[in-house]
Amino acid sequence: MAMRRIKRAFFAVMVVCLAGIIVTFLMLEPLNIESHCTTASEALLGSTNQRRRIVILNRAGYLGYNLSRGLAEQGDHVTMVGDADDSYLAAIVRRHRNDSERIPGGKFSHITGKLCDQGFLKHVFSLYIPTYVLISQVDECEEPGPNKDLVTRLSCTTNILEAARNFQGIRVVTLGIESASQDEDVISSGPVKESNTGTLRGTEIAAVAHAVREGQGIAFNIYRNVYDLTVTNVALKVLTRDKYGLCSHQGYNYDRHCGTVGADGETSEGSKDLSTEVDTKRDVVAEIVPKLSAILRIRHLCSNYRILVDFSGTRDRLVRGKVKFAQGNGNGYVRKNKIAILSKSGIKSLHDAPDNVASHIDVSRSTHIRETSRGCSYKSSDDALQGSEHVGERNTNKNDADNVREEVQNKRDPNGKAVNCADRKVNLVLSCQFVNFRNSRKKSSRFEITKMWYWGLKNNGLTAAVLHGGLRESYVRRVSDRNLTFHRVNMNEFTKSAKFFAFLDYLSAHPDVGRVILTDNSDVRFQRNPFELMDLLDDRLYVGTDVDIYPNIASMAWLTRRLEECFGHSFAQSKEFPTLTQMPYVYNAGVIGGPRHLVMQLLEKLTFVLDGVNPKAKNICNMAALNMVLHKYFADKVFTGFPWNSRYLRRQKKPKGVYVIHK
Repeated sequence: MAMRRIKRAFFAVMVVCLAGIIVTFLMLEPLNIESHCTTASEALLGSTNQRRRIVILNRAGYLGYNLSRGLAEQGDHVTMVGDADDSYLAAIVRRHRNDSERIPGGKFSHITGKLCDQGFLKHVFSLYIPTYVLISQVDECEEPGPNKDLVTRLSCTTNILEAARNFQGIRVVTLGIESASQDEDVISSGPVKESNTGTLRGTEIAAVAHAVREGQGIAFNIYRNVYDLTVTNVALKVLTRDKYGLCSHQGYNYDRHCGTVGADGETSEGSKDLSTEVDTKRDVVAEIVPKLSAILRIRHLCSNYRILVDFSGTRDRLVRGKVKFAQGNGNGYVRKNKIAILSKSGIKSLHDAPDNVASHIDVSRSTHIRETSRGCSYKSSDDALQGSEHVGERNTNKNDADNVREEVQNKRDPNGKAVNCADRKVNLVLSCQFVNFRNSRKKSSRFEITKMWYWGLKNNGLTAAVLHGGLRESYVRRVSDRNLTFHRVNMNEFTKSAKFFAFLDYLSAHPDVGRVILTDNSDVRFQRNPFELMDLLDDRLYVGTDVDIYPNIASMAWLTRRLEECFGHSFAQSKEFPTLTQMPYVYNAGVIGGPRHLVMQLLEKLTFVLDGVNPKAKNICNMAALNMVLHKYFADKVFTGFPWNSRYLRRQKKPKGVYVIHK
């Protein structure tokens, strides 16, 4: 009787374990995702219904207050942080109490303290657990004080970044102003009074301010590339001379009368109240909110965005709130309401935009701005591509996300011409999965062989292409998605050296590839995004190191013999042979990366060498040929070892700081 109970319990445990294994397998199986044209640097839109926690720092001015309120009205939890001695924030707090019925409770809050103190910032971040920290620099466009005040801004920015990097999941967004001209600064060009030093020329102050912004840019790059902190820069590009229209300490009305904001929230000299609906700035801010909200919904799409702001159009109103507009041209376009495609030459006003670089907008609306997001190159924003001008109406979150996704798909170059996805540069992982024998076809299609490589791609947001010689269609359909594609190649035979010929053919046919990593996929795993390492270094060939106990080819007996087998006895007796075998490092063919032009140069020389090897040994010459070509032609362009790759054949599971794990 007891034995029977034991058997029943044993079978019950086995059934539970088996069910758990089946459920786990189903959960880990890759899903088929709809294919879209995208790149590794562009993907990943957040959920349209996701509620964000946003902390806005650095002067709670006019724009800061209205952006905070607008984002809160859209459903985000927003906290506005200002200096303890900021009288403007005190006026805003009183104003918010009067408007509290418009915003649901708990979604809009204020806090005061020392903005540049890391201890205070860490307290704020731990208290509110933000997903975004928005640093508003728009309210600094008034004339600066002493030079030390400008340097303080740089120090404050660094303190904010240092505090943010200690909290996982925080994405930093900076919001600043750009003037109409690239050579013109937002700071006044007139003389500025500086304490204890007399009068400084406005050009000198502008030069210092420019240097501070350059320093801030360097700080952003350091924290983005070294500490993996996501930093997105959003600029309000003012296309007219009215560059102070968004500053916090100046009221602005239709009659172009400026006044100083008082402690009670009112403005002097006839300027309107903070929340007056007929204020031109209020209309502008109301249009900025959905654009900024759409940008915040994008993850790792880009580093730089511009929202174009134009105050040049007439502000006289007609009945029902419509805006007067100028006479349209022959094509029905309205000249004053065109959206300029920014170029290196700079467009100072929408009036200067030619027909071929302008887009028609809905003139019945009161807006004078449109978002144009610039896709980022990896070194300079000058090479950026232009996006579409429309991202959806206010309070239509799904339309915002859909239009931004469409913007990713349909970019424009600086000349205003639409470009296809194939014309954009892609960071690509290129691999192969060849079938050597007919009876191994089923085995090569099993997901278990490549699952570590596959999940490494997914976890790091990488885009990959796999070249194969006959994988089962069911497997390809199940595993492929918008970031992983499969391409069948026709070759006479599939050897270990054949992959180099296939890689060269693929890269030759795909000029859209910017940087590429050639990998095996059965014993390679991506622990971090390897293209981030390339961002920190210059254009090189990144090659994996073989077993590190062998300092050179001469110390590895089998590879020394392989050189003679592949290139003949005469090569082994030549003067070149001992020089080659004594050069440091033994390279491995499992992981090779770099810019497309360098990788193609390597593949061209490698395939040329492989074409000349001993026909009887052509299937075993991949390592010998690779090491000979690298040492002979690319010795000064190779980066190998830590942190690019792990120690080969050491079975390291999670080596610290390493980007690619190979065996």
